[in-house]
Amino acid sequence: MRALRKKGKWIAIAGLAVLVVFLSLFAAAQRPLKADGITTIAESETLIIGLVNHGFWDIKLTDVAVNGKWRPAQEVQLIVSYTLHLVAGSGLEEDPNIKFVAMDAMKIHPKLSTEEVQKYKGSTDTPIGYGIRISSEDKIEQITIRYNYMGLPFTKTMTVDQWPASNF
Repeated sequence: MRALRKKGKWIAIAGLAVLVVFLSLFAAAQRPLKADGITTIAESETLIIGLVNHGFWDIKLTDVAVNGKWRPAQEVQLIVSYTLHLVAGSGLEEDPNIKFVAMDAMKIHPKLSTEEVQKYKGSTDTPIGYGIRISSEDKIEQITIRYNYMGLPFTKTMTVDQWPASNF
């Protein structure tokens, strides 16, 4: 009986290890963060990038670099939209349903279905769209975003003049 318990314990540990490896490989293969639009303002010194989480779990932004230089979280604003207003568009400040928060203040939830978007538009409980706003003294040519997904770190680099090709 005791030998059977030990065997069952090892089988459970092995099963858990296989599950952890599978989930890690699944997360690594997904690369869920995509940009759905880029807007440059004032001669490329301010950049707004619409972000979409195509995964199944939340994304937590951790760092952003502009042209290879890492920025403090307070210099990068996360844009959270509770409306159908495109985050990578203009007139964001005038829209009361769009909030600007610190980059690390909120997580980016998975993309909503069309039905969910219609259900939640205008509600302040469920964000519909996300983006980031970055200002720079120099022309912004490349953005690197570090983020966590399923507890694993990922990096996404986009070249502004090669977007959308550099988005994938």
